[in-house]
Amino acid sequence: MLSRLRERRRAIGDDAIRGAAILEIGSGRELGLAITLVALGARRVVNVEIDRFGFIDDAALYRLLVQGARADGVEAAWPPAGTRLVDGGRRLVPDGQQIVVHLGESAARIPEPDAAFDFTLSVSVLQHIRRPDLGAVARELRRVTRPGGRGWHRLDFAAMAGHPLGHLRYDERSFARMYGNRDLYVNRYRADDLGRIFVDAGFDDVRFEDLRLLEGEALLREVRGSLDPEFAGKEESHLRARSALLVVARAAAAASLQAEPGVSTGC
Repeated sequence: MLSRLRERRRAIGDDAIRGAAILEIGSGRELGLAITLVALGARRVVNVEIDRFGFIDDAALYRLLVQGARADGVEAAWPPAGTRLVDGGRRLVPDGQQIVVHLGESAARIPEPDAAFDFTLSVSVLQHIRRPDLGAVARELRRVTRPGGRGWHRLDFAAMAGHPLGHLRYDERSFARMYGNRDLYVNRYRADDLGRIFVDAGFDDVRFEDLRLLEGEALLREVRGSLDPEFAGKEESHLRARSALLVVARAAAAASLQAEPGVSTGC
């Protein structure tokens, strides 16, 4: 948990955290990031998670988290700001003001007002959103991002088991029939596809950083001749991408009238 928290903290930057309202989509079952961000001075942290299974509320786990955060130089109190203890101190739950959890909610319909957040983020989430919904998710992220705000989304392009590019050999209908359940599904969009989707959603700056390629060109040669036509014509770097960081931003209000949308894949 602590390693994941450190990565997110580095991505946002401590200076940007202070006083900010932050949204994470697909946040999963634990409140560790929200607790850490509030301890670092975030004004408000909201988690949106489509599953309804509830979050981990074991107070003992979060006490260990606080101890680890203190070792990293975070001045975290107990109980952490933004939370309260219930059931005789055995459970830790969000206070609903500084830390908010929306369970069972789709990122295509975020229950928050326009321009509510300075920063949005997700980790290994966007590749699992179904194709018909991804445009709506990008538009929602743009809607809830304030002018001048930005987003940070870690992507895993090789999310399928087996050959890392084998899933690109199937047409969309066949792939959906075989892997359409939610646990295995990936939308198979590459960096160029995602860039266009977020530009179309209205973000003024869309770029990819920390692009990591699959090792060995032989992996691509093994499947190049059998790729579905949707992927056959794509650039090698788009096909061999293993992971990347998608960084998006809305222009500040004064500049947005002059800014022209642009995308850079960094590929």
